[in-house]
Amino acid sequence: MSDIALNKKEITDGFIEAALSTYGVMDIAYSLDKKGKKVNKINVHIHSDNTISVTAYLIVAKDLKITEILRSCQKTCRIYLDRHYPKHVRDINLYAEDVSD
Repeated sequence: MSDIALNKKEITDGFIEAALSTYGVMDIAYSLDKKGKKVNKINVHIHSDNTISVTAYLIVAKDLKITEILRSCQKTCRIYLDRHYPKHVRDINLYAEDVSD
């Protein structure tokens, strides 16, 4: 594996951009932190073997098949991560948290 510096913020920002470019993905779900600030529901975990796992919760468009949206988004995000962090992606887990009107 190459020695690429893995930065959680850069990975998260690129992942959001890739996810939102997918047809049917309306937004990234969020929660509120203790101070009431919106926090995206994306978890980037960098493992001890220098691989990346990403878990994200999405808001998807209604009237489209949720499974197709998630599959397409996972493929788009995988391509992005593989291009920027070759051989470092372990897994990508996507969940539809809500459906947009």
